[in-house]
Amino acid sequence: MFKKLLIVLVFVCSFFCVQGQDYSSLWTGHFSYNSIVSIAPGDREVYVASQNSVFSYSLSTNEIKTYSTIDGLTGELISTVYYSASTGILFVGYYSGLVDLILPDGTVSTLVAIRDKPVILPSEKAINHFYENEDILYIATGFGISLFDLDRLEFKDSYFIGDNGTRLPILQTIIFEDFIYAASPTGGLRRARAAADNLIDYKNWETIDSQGWLGLQRVATTLFGVRSDQTLQQLSSDSFITTANFAGVPKQISTNEDELLITFENEIQIYSSQGTLKETIYTSSQYSSGYNTAIKFDGAFYVGTAQNGLLITSSSSIDNALAIIPEGPLRNDSFNIEAAFGELWVVFGDYSDAYNPYPLKQRGVSNLREETWLNIPYSELLGANNITNITFNPDDASQVFLSSYNSGLLELNDKVPVRLYNESNSGLSDVPSNPTDVRINGAAFDVSGNLWMTNSLVKNGLAKKEGAVIQGISVADILPDFDEINAYTEVVTDRRGNVYFGTSNRGLIGYNPQTKSFIRLDESRSNLPSNAILSLAIDLNGSLWIGTAAGLRILTSPAQMFDEPDIQTRKIIIEDNGVAVELLGEQVIRTIAVDGNNNKWVGTVGSGAFYFTSNGLETLKQFGINNSPLPSNNIQDITIDDQSGEVYFATALGLVSYRGSAVAAKETLVDARVFPNPVRPGYSGLVTLDGLTENATIKITDLNGNLVYEEESEGGSIQWDTTAFGKYKVASGVYFILITAEDAVETKIIKLMIIR
Repeated sequence: MFKKLLIVLVFVCSFFCVQGQDYSSLWTGHFSYNSIVSIAPGDREVYVASQNSVFSYSLSTNEIKTYSTIDGLTGELISTVYYSASTGILFVGYYSGLVDLILPDGTVSTLVAIRDKPVILPSEKAINHFYENEDILYIATGFGISLFDLDRLEFKDSYFIGDNGTRLPILQTIIFEDFIYAASPTGGLRRARAAADNLIDYKNWETIDSQGWLGLQRVATTLFGVRSDQTLQQLSSDSFITTANFAGVPKQISTNEDELLITFENEIQIYSSQGTLKETIYTSSQYSSGYNTAIKFDGAFYVGTAQNGLLITSSSSIDNALAIIPEGPLRNDSFNIEAAFGELWVVFGDYSDAYNPYPLKQRGVSNLREETWLNIPYSELLGANNITNITFNPDDASQVFLSSYNSGLLELNDKVPVRLYNESNSGLSDVPSNPTDVRINGAAFDVSGNLWMTNSLVKNGLAKKEGAVIQGISVADILPDFDEINAYTEVVTDRRGNVYFGTSNRGLIGYNPQTKSFIRLDESRSNLPSNAILSLAIDLNGSLWIGTAAGLRILTSPAQMFDEPDIQTRKIIIEDNGVAVELLGEQVIRTIAVDGNNNKWVGTVGSGAFYFTSNGLETLKQFGINNSPLPSNNIQDITIDDQSGEVYFATALGLVSYRGSAVAAKETLVDARVFPNPVRPGYSGLVTLDGLTENATIKITDLNGNLVYEEESEGGSIQWDTTAFGKYKVASGVYFILITAEDAVETKIIKLMIIR
């Protein structure tokens, strides 16, 4: 029986909490649960925290339930979790100082008091540990100890116990016999009388060991601690003695009342209540990624690994352990994503702001299809390091190319790596100063089925794959200082077969394969806001959208640049509170995606994601951490599944998707449909019509034949706000939707019922 009433929580949270929002109706989380940072025993389940999400595993039913930003979690990096049996609340602590409360009914509230302390530095606010005693939750933080009243669900005092009352990082607290102990990595082991009247006063705290301490645990009737000199300490007659010496620094210390668990990267040591080493759990060839955390609960060991999820074993052998990993990609720090043919690919390479790929990232890749993840480890990628880009073959759904910003171009057929193109077997070039370093980044297919890609820091900076042959093309005429350009960025092609690619510091490059000529646009003569081109997209009208480090530009007819070298890119001017301003002026535009309605999704660094009408003059949606489950406002990439309209957002803290409705144009009107149908009372959203052909004409009339709406589709769908040309809501009744294909040969009529 929970002794807290929800009404109390609601009252208290008006002062201390932010109620988390459930986004599950429109959003889906695609978080990785491979890397486990903390485990907490529950009643008949264990709670497991990955980097920024949590899952529970039922010991009785084996059921797995996940909690993420979709359910209201903050989405920041988790430091620790704790389950309070007295309240039924799971406490999730973050490095930022936030604390999420997952309540017994599954709703989430967020405690902001620690994060928002004005006098505490951000680096000092980490939540390191929770310890419960007599309705008080002691929270060890980067500045001291905060107390949380579990009866009233409110914060009480904070203890600053450093010398002269200064802030002191505390990793763990515990009450043992008459004292409250606090372990600090810099301030040693400190304690105070638990019954003292004024523990806020630092003078009531004494330092009993000046060396750094990493943790404390009670085992039966004995207090143990881990000191930073890599020793296990045991309290004996009011002083600590060394019980064991470690070969390395422990990652965690935990207990199950009668045993002590010390977790190291490559082993877990289990000690008795007398301080004797009983057994050791080593890593194995099957699970070799290393350990982060471990507990013993209900007779079994629960081990959190760096890459293999949660392992459960009843013995000291890990080889036969049960691996528990909820569906998800390999990692959360996705760098590039691409959706096509009903599936999604995710890669995790990266480079610095100066486009330096070192240290190289040897990471696998992930594929999502029909809600099932396939994770391909690095060991199967033929040595392809630092994969930064994905390119689907539009004529072959089974073929995907992955760009390695160090190793060349990797070809996959039916999700199997088959060939790595590099300097030794193709026309790709390696960096002169660093042999075998082949930096392929952006890539795109043209209308003839050729694959174009950039090759950084070499003379042949552009390459064309025709069939199985890759030929390098010199950029020396347009970029004589090619070896001083940090990198080439994104590549796109237009309907004429022209190629456009961005540079890190020299603007936009266009290449005409017919004339074999280059043209360059830069900020000095082409109205670009920056020469750092980060993203490119060709929309359904053939316009080129250009994202830079300092704003957005458009070329309505990009092929004209080959005839007009001084062509000017165009900024988008919108009205903001009666003032004309530039759309996304000075913003870092990381990615641009075009949906089936020719509307634009734009991802920024620091401001989240924006959804604009086809011309950019109207903002349809804006998503950030405050109004969506995006775990970060720094958007790495956006891609759209043309078949379903699903919009995927990649950030360094995880991947989420939004249930969009704009899909690609169809060849016929056979699958045209309207939803919701009927439109019921109280519904205030848009009506979506999809399954359309390109440039189809849509006319909506009432039963009397009066026209109430008309539109021409740019892609495979349109949306209607159920108003008569934006003037007023139409009345209840049956409406006819007449769809006519562009050639006027194919038509289709759909009935729509509206009930007000």
